[in-house]
Amino acid sequence: MGPFTFGKAVIDLEPMETVDLAARETPKNLQSRSRGWKTFALRAMLTISILAALFFWLPADELWMATKKTGIALWGFTLFCVCLVHIMGAWKWIALVVASGLQVKWLEGLRAHVVGLFANIWLPSLTGGDVVRLGLITKSKKQIAFALTGSVADRANDVVALLLLTAVGILWLPVMKEKMGTEALASITILVVSGLLSAPAFLKYVQAGWFPPRIARGVTALKIAVSAMLSQKKVLVLTQLLSLLIQGSFVLFNAAIGQAMGIQIPLAAWFFAWPLAKLAAMAPVSLGGLGVREAAMAALLAAFYVDPTLSVAQSLVWESIVLAQGLLAGTFSLWLGRILRLQKTNSSRIKNSENEVAENNLQSSYTQASNGSDG
Repeated sequence: MGPFTFGKAVIDLEPMETVDLAARETPKNLQSRSRGWKTFALRAMLTISILAALFFWLPADELWMATKKTGIALWGFTLFCVCLVHIMGAWKWIALVVASGLQVKWLEGLRAHVVGLFANIWLPSLTGGDVVRLGLITKSKKQIAFALTGSVADRANDVVALLLLTAVGILWLPVMKEKMGTEALASITILVVSGLLSAPAFLKYVQAGWFPPRIARGVTALKIAVSAMLSQKKVLVLTQLLSLLIQGSFVLFNAAIGQAMGIQIPLAAWFFAWPLAKLAAMAPVSLGGLGVREAAMAALLAAFYVDPTLSVAQSLVWESIVLAQGLLAGTFSLWLGRILRLQKTNSSRIKNSENEVAENNLQSSYTQASNGSDG
């Protein structure tokens, strides 16, 4: 398939210079890598500690019995639906990256997204899914700013969607509406929207000349990418609606799992609790939010008199689905990689064949011309 086209915001970029990898192994880089492993170890310890506390506090046999209530049919169907939803998520991310000014072909973008999904779930805190998928679609240092702008916008879309879904849950529940108050909810919404709008506005007035040449080039590229993206208003609206659809479907999947376990609460309560739990899991505390999400769900659903054992069991079942779709994403990426390599090989063969035909035609024309001149 050809590249996506959203408007005319496509920047012609130079190829990346060849860099000696050994030269990158500076003391500063080694020190940074060491800090990364220390952070990973700390987050791993916190994850284990939170899970250990939950399993110590809650009866293991009741947890196991609650998880079994989901059933393999519902678990498998939910996994299938989650995979389909993530294809929409891949399209959303590619659309935002292209809107920022970087051409990305559909299959290449899809592969980058699913590899990033696998890394985000199975390799947390080492590289990170966003870094992995960014690296797979950038072929030049100058492309990083454009890919980064699209990725940041993708994350911002998800955060806004989660906050809006939480607001829907609050307004839907009379009890929560009375506790929170309409004014408080309006203030939070205004604060979030103002924060999202102020970043691009601030960047607009930042001058590249304020920085050293090396940083100035990055600032210039970032300003071009943000400007290109903001000009694609239809894309921004469409991707935000997609984010709402994606995150809203995740809420419904979790509500279905909870109901199968015997959690009898209004659907509005799920729209209130699950997005907040996911936002809490985004905090860089544990590995992939594991443990934090379970604790947050137990605390939030306790307001609706849900047994913490059921809350944690429901969250663990959802976590198992997330882990499974991460493995499927990794397997799917291998298959996509093979297809892309075959396409590249076939394209090279066709090009070589066309060159060979053209050369033969040229040689034939030359021979005929020579014979004609001899006659």
